[in-house]
Amino acid sequence: MGKLWIGIFLAFAAALIATLLYFRDGLVSREIDGASPEKVFSQVCAQCHGLRGEGRGDIGPPLRGKNLSIAQIKNLIQNGGNRMPPQPWIKDALLDALARHVAGL
Repeated sequence: MGKLWIGIFLAFAAALIATLLYFRDGLVSREIDGASPEKVFSQVCAQCHGLRGEGRGDIGPPLRGKNLSIAQIKNLIQNGGNRMPPQPWIKDALLDALARHVAGL
């Protein structure tokens, strides 16, 4: 019975985290307009991928050494992938700069 409750709790926690990550774009986008790609990365991406792109265990994979093209990185930022929620509010010059930053990790 105890394992059942732990499983239910973990499923609820995972769903809550996924929901918060999915809907956070409206909360964050106003704060980072005109910000540097490093600041955007630290406020948005580092939560799951670590401050230096080293990854955070089961939360987010490492970004360092992935050898993804700028176009692939931009596509992942805009459209998401696997468990990563899309970040459609990151666009234009900020998207280009953030993709270059991620590629350089």
